[in-house]
Amino acid sequence: MTTALRGLALILGAALLAQTGPAAADNYPTRTINLVIPYPAGGNTDAFGRAFAEFVERTYDKRMIVENRDGASGMIGTEYVMRQPADGYTLIYFSTATALSMTAAGKEMELGRHLDPLGGINQSQGFWTVNTNVIDADSLDGLAAYLKNNPGTTYGSIGVGSTPHMDMLAFSERHGLDMVHIPYRGMSGVATAMLGGEVGLALGMDVQIIKSTPHLKVLAIAGPQKSRDFPDVPLTAELGYPESSSVNFGGFALPPGAPEEVRALLKDWVSAATRDQTFIENVERVGTTMIYRSPEVLQADMNSNTARYREIMLKYDLNK
Repeated sequence: MTTALRGLALILGAALLAQTGPAAADNYPTRTINLVIPYPAGGNTDAFGRAFAEFVERTYDKRMIVENRDGASGMIGTEYVMRQPADGYTLIYFSTATALSMTAAGKEMELGRHLDPLGGINQSQGFWTVNTNVIDADSLDGLAAYLKNNPGTTYGSIGVGSTPHMDMLAFSERHGLDMVHIPYRGMSGVATAMLGGEVGLALGMDVQIIKSTPHLKVLAIAGPQKSRDFPDVPLTAELGYPESSSVNFGGFALPPGAPEEVRALLKDWVSAATRDQTFIENVERVGTTMIYRSPEVLQADMNSNTARYREIMLKYDLNK
C-alpha cells in the first residue's frame, strides 16, 4: 500500500469511528441503555429504576433495561458502573446509602468526580419500625427502655455505613445501648428479616409491607416532615431525638466523561420524569417522596451528607 493510500485509509477509519463511537451524540441512543441498580430486585431502589426505565420507553420509545448488580452494600454495582465506557449506555441509581457504605469501606466516592450526576428524583424519611413479636415497645421512649434492658438486641440495615446504620449508632450512643447490627443485601433483605423475626428493629422499610403486616409498628418518623402514610406517627425531633432525624435521597448518574450532548439529553429525561404523573406514582408507592434535585444540587447535597457522617464513621472505626 502506498503512503497516500495508507493515509487515506487512516482518515476514513477515523471518520467512521467518529460517526459510530461515543461522540456520535446526535443519534444517541442507538442501542439499549443499561440501568444498574446496585441492590437486589424487589427493594425501593429497584422500584425507582424500573419506574425510570418504563418512563423512558413510554415517553421516548427508547429501550432501557434494569440490571440488579447487588452486593457489598451497593459497592459492587457502583464500582462496575465506574469501570464502564463513558458513552451514555450505562447508568446507575446512586443514593446516600451507597455513598456512605463506600466511604465506610475506605473507598473514594465523590459525586462529580467518580460519577457524573444526572439529577435527583426522591427523598425518603426513615420509619423507626419494630416487630412487636420480638420487641415490646409502642413508642421511641419505650424502645430505648426495652433496648436498655435487653442488650444484644439485633437490628437490620442495608449495610455497614448506611444512613440507618449511622443513625442507629447515634441513638445507641445517646442512650448507652448495646445493640447488634446485621447488614443485609438491600431493603428487601431487611424486610424479609423483619417479617420473620430475625431482627426486631429497622429504620426504613417499604410502606406497603408495613401497612399489610399487623406485627410491624412504626414508632417515629426519622425526618423533617409528617408522613402521609402514617399521619399520626410523630417525628423523632418532636419526641426529643434530634440525632435520630435524617433523610435518604438519590438519583441517576453515569461514568464521567460522556459527550456533553448525551449528558444533556439524559439530564432532560430525568427532569421530565419527575414531572410525569405515572412516574411520580410509581416512585412514591414505596413510601418515598418525589423531589427533583438538579445535577448540581444533587452533587452538593450528596457530598455534604457524606462529609456529615464521616465523623461518626471515624469515631466508630468504620472508615477502614
